Amino acid sequence: MESQWHALVNTQRELNQQLGALLKTVEINLFDEELVRQCKEEITEILIQTQRQINRLCRQYLESMDH
Repeated sequence: MESQWHALVNTQRELNQQLGALLKTVEINLFDEELVRQCKEEITEILIQTQRQINRLCRQYLESMDH
């Protein structure tokens, strides 16, 4: 059971690191034109929502392992 817990925590950590790297990739800068900026904003929102969903899902699985 403990190995499953560690595997899940490690998976969550790795996914968060990868999503963080993706967020840096789409970072908005002052020279972005309007269309590019809008696209980056939408991608950023999707990545943030994905990260929240992953964290919520992992938390649910970790809590279920405690019971």
